[in-house]
Amino acid sequence: MNLLEIMQQQPTSTSAIPPTPREKRALFLAIVVLLLAGAVAYHNSFSAPFLFDDNPSISDNLTIRKLWPPWEALSPPATGASVTNRPVVNYSFAINYALGGSMFAATMWSIWASTFALL
Repeated sequence: MNLLEIMQQQPTSTSAIPPTPREKRALFLAIVVLLLAGAVAYHNSFSAPFLFDDNPSISDNLTIRKLWPPWEALSPPATGASVTNRPVVNYSFAINYALGGSMFAATMWSIWASTFALL
């Protein structure tokens, strides 16, 4: 039997068998447990202040204050902060700053919420 004959014998349908209701519930429960575990592990950090390199990277970083023109937010300061040479990180901070508004506390909440969402 050659390769062509073997390939012709293989089923052509690649559709998966749909999950049963029990499997759907198990998946949903697993997702809920993971989200709750992340929330429990991360809950006390929402009230913590910025630490270590957060001030030069976020608080003192003027390049994250506006999203347009984008090359400003994609050009992080060369101060040795954690965003130096990391334009995507700097731009994500700019997006968080824009979502949080001009109030610094709102910006902090936005950054922590997006970090939690990435968990």
